[in-house]
Amino acid sequence: MGGVKIRILVFLLTLSIARSQTGNTNTVYFNVVDSPNDSVRIKHLEHNLKVSIEKKETEITANCFDELIIFIEKTKNAEMINRLVILVEVAFTNKGDYKKSLQFFFKLKAVSERLKFAEQEADVLDAVGVIYWLQGDFKNALNFYEEGIRKRGKNALPNDLQGSYNNIGLVYRQMGDYKKAIEYYTRSLQICIKNRIDGGTANAYNNIGALYQIQKDYYKALYYNEKALTIREHSKDSLGIAISLGNLGLIYLDMENYKEAEPFLLRGFNISRRLNDLEGVKEMAEGLSRLYQAIKRPDEALVHYKKYIAARDSLTNEATHQEALRKEMEFKFEQEEQKRALESAAEKKRQQQYTYMVLVVLFIVLIFSFLLYRRFNLTKKQKSIIEDQKKLVEEKQKAITDSIHYAKRIQTTLLPSEKFVEKVINRLTNKNDKPKS
Repeated sequence: MGGVKIRILVFLLTLSIARSQTGNTNTVYFNVVDSPNDSVRIKHLEHNLKVSIEKKETEITANCFDELIIFIEKTKNAEMINRLVILVEVAFTNKGDYKKSLQFFFKLKAVSERLKFAEQEADVLDAVGVIYWLQGDFKNALNFYEEGIRKRGKNALPNDLQGSYNNIGLVYRQMGDYKKAIEYYTRSLQICIKNRIDGGTANAYNNIGALYQIQKDYYKALYYNEKALTIREHSKDSLGIAISLGNLGLIYLDMENYKEAEPFLLRGFNISRRLNDLEGVKEMAEGLSRLYQAIKRPDEALVHYKKYIAARDSLTNEATHQEALRKEMEFKFEQEEQKRALESAAEKKRQQQYTYMVLVVLFIVLIFSFLLYRRFNLTKKQKSIIEDQKKLVEEKQKAITDSIHYAKRIQTTLLPSEKFVEKVINRLTNKNDKPKS
């Protein structure tokens, strides 16, 4: 029944979460248009983004985010990408709004890729991998984690790389491939030890120990959890100490070594309660209830069982609230998607109507042009016919004129001249008038 409590180490938790809180004493939007320069404008946009998230004004959130993307490209501000990754994780991923998270993360991935910010792109890929991991889509989670490792290349920062290996180990653990999980946890552990990353080292020991407990190899499980506890006590990590104490107590409980289990569980329970770590309170209260039931101390078993129920119900209520919030966000997201789809359809319809109208006008112009062209050709043809007829008439007139001239010439040639005729007449006349002898 028992099980080691595992705190998930993901990339986003390796960054400073403190500076990403969305709560703001000033919940008034800044006038970005009047910002004196780009630096101030970016700060104002980031402030407005946080305010819009706090007020759940999704349209303003999207606009501010898109404007910040533009300024990231303009100013090549790699640090701003990291801040937005954390802000999206805190504002959306932690509240179960995975669709919104992915929407913004893929925009950050695209701008990181365009600017050739390999480290920032890898961070975004890890963040996307976490979302798929949370949704149980292990195949996609692995793909994004592995792509992130490839993007980091040889210059990968040790803390980032060990986090990616640890995340991959978590995926394989949930897939039931414990051999692969231990392989990647061990890679993470080696990097942490080499670079003295205490938190990562303790977490890797913790996770390896959990796998050995699942496989009932209790002595190895104790070994790794004891090493995790030593590191956490040295670094005074209260939450980590409570987790390791609970882990050791639950392992001893599984081994039915109740004498060793009790002090670990009691110490872990008290620290968890002081830290208001309900998950720790729940697990250790359940363990103590089982322990006291096993050693025939029913009153104490009942007391801790009630504490277990109270913590479980509180967590359930919180989970229910988070689930309701997630569904509300999904509903709003779907409404926005439907709105955008309707607007897109309306715009498409307007474009189609405009296109049809243009095509109709072009068709009318084409028909009109065709008719004009036919009319022009007909007029041209008629003009050509008239011209041909005119030429024919002129040619006939010329032929007639030429014939007349020719006949006149013949006539002129054949007929005697007037003087000759007159002379002949005169001779004849004179001859007739002469007296007879």
